[in-house]
Amino acid sequence: MLRLAARFPRHVTALVLVATVLVVVEAMGLGTVFLVLGAGGGATAWLDALNLSQWSDMVQGLSATRRVQLAALVLIAVALVRNAMAIGQNMIALNLRLSVARRTQARVLESLHRLPLDYLQRQRGGYWNTCLVQYGRELGALAEAGAMAVVGVLTAIAYLVFSLLVSWQLALLAVVPLTLLMLLLRPVVRTRLHRANQRMQARLRELNGIGQEQVGMIRSIRAFGREQWSREQFDVAQSGFFEADRRVGGLVALNRPLFEMFSVTAFAMIVLVGSLVVGASDPSGLAQIALFIVVSLRLLGPAAMITHFLAQSARIGPVVELLAGLFRDAQRLAPPSGRAIVTGLNDAIVLEGVRMRYASGDAAALEDLDLRIPRGQTTALVGPSGAGKSSVANLVLRLYDPEVGAVRVDGRDLRDIDADSWRRQLALVSQDALVLHGDIRANLRFARPQASDEEIVAACRRARCHAFIEALPQGYDTVLLENGARLSGGQRQRIGLARAMLMDAELLILDEATSELDALTERAIVRELAQLRRARTTLVIAHRLATIADADLIYVLDRGRVVARGRHRELLQSCSLYRRMAEAQHLPLDGGAIDA
Repeated sequence: MLRLAARFPRHVTALVLVATVLVVVEAMGLGTVFLVLGAGGGATAWLDALNLSQWSDMVQGLSATRRVQLAALVLIAVALVRNAMAIGQNMIALNLRLSVARRTQARVLESLHRLPLDYLQRQRGGYWNTCLVQYGRELGALAEAGAMAVVGVLTAIAYLVFSLLVSWQLALLAVVPLTLLMLLLRPVVRTRLHRANQRMQARLRELNGIGQEQVGMIRSIRAFGREQWSREQFDVAQSGFFEADRRVGGLVALNRPLFEMFSVTAFAMIVLVGSLVVGASDPSGLAQIALFIVVSLRLLGPAAMITHFLAQSARIGPVVELLAGLFRDAQRLAPPSGRAIVTGLNDAIVLEGVRMRYASGDAAALEDLDLRIPRGQTTALVGPSGAGKSSVANLVLRLYDPEVGAVRVDGRDLRDIDADSWRRQLALVSQDALVLHGDIRANLRFARPQASDEEIVAACRRARCHAFIEALPQGYDTVLLENGARLSGGQRQRIGLARAMLMDAELLILDEATSELDALTERAIVRELAQLRRARTTLVIAHRLATIADADLIYVLDRGRVVARGRHRELLQSCSLYRRMAEAQHLPLDGGAIDA
């Protein structure tokens, strides 16, 4: 909490100042009531030191009725000022909560951007969504409770000092029960509630993960008639969460009655024991007891703030531990980014003796692989599914690093190059083209935010998607749903191709970029891509050999290794695997012209 407070000095300073003013106002008000009621006690010497004895004598000259009326007016004035200041205090605490939540969410997102992909893929998507959205709000609530607890501590100290001035005996009667209350509630709050909330948070992440997974699978669930299975899966996760949540709620509900019970006991002790300790020996004892009841009531607020913070700390403690672990892992596991800045490719991208696996213990996706992607040429990767083609693209994009070997750009290890500067040289079109929830212009500007409307239209014409966009009710202003739910697979791919054309990058990576297109559209786009590839470095991953027949260099991969390399005509003669793929796709085996 101290480290968290140090990041928001303005909010914390403002809260402390407001709390100080509140304490001063209340101390002055209660001190005035103390003088008016004539509850002398042990404070007479302090009145003499502050030259208030004459004023006290003047007040004592008033009738008992007048003094009670004056005390009531003072209490009303103090209540007005106190509540006005409390509104400001609550608003500052609210702003602190929102600021902490916002900064925490931003830091979680930054950590997710930095963590290795295999780390993120160990959990369901809903797990990380819970961390990103929900846990930032939880930490903000804890910061707010902590700030108010600090205010409560300051207020309690002020009241304790005031109580000691009036009567140290009654001060002990007021403070000891509340202290015992804190100690008695601690095992419930700090231990049982903490453990219960750990279980609840785990169940919440599981429920969110299954919920997000079920929503994403709606189409398949309906197609396979598995609605009952879906409901059962969700019901199991839901039951586990609500059972854990009920446990946490029960412990939280127990906290308030215990607090109130001990508070009432404390008041009774002040009245019963105070009448014996003070009332019998001092004529003003009853006034002191009445004043101490008011002070004890005022102490309930700070005590409740502190107790609430302890409950929040126990409830949100598991969240804090998880976020702390996430931030540590992001710092420890994030692939280091080099410092060298690149502005283009001068020679080639070379993979040397590369071994790559996606997670520890998995079989190698690439093994002892050597491959060269020359500048200004089209290099194609072909092979059966699982051969390692997309793994090569992942290495070039530096989404993963090789376990053994190196990826070199113009002779320099890619790990020594600034990742952002390198990725600015790349444009990726994948089989599952990215479609955001937003209008078509926003989707295309995702790759190049400063692109003009004219440039967007030109790119869409080249990607053969201008016509279907114009046919939409709002044209380029049409809002696309998440994952392009209202678009066909081919339309999504054409949006992705237009985005890559708009980006105009040095290196173009096409990963099954036309797999969803019909033959006529694919033929037209292949011609456009041939124009786009001129004077660019292109890496093409394809199953359809017709789309890469004119490539400058083709690598045939199988089981993570290069088994052949050459041009289309050469490979038909020298590589049996390539020839079998051509036969399966009914391509001419003599290397003649291919109708794409």
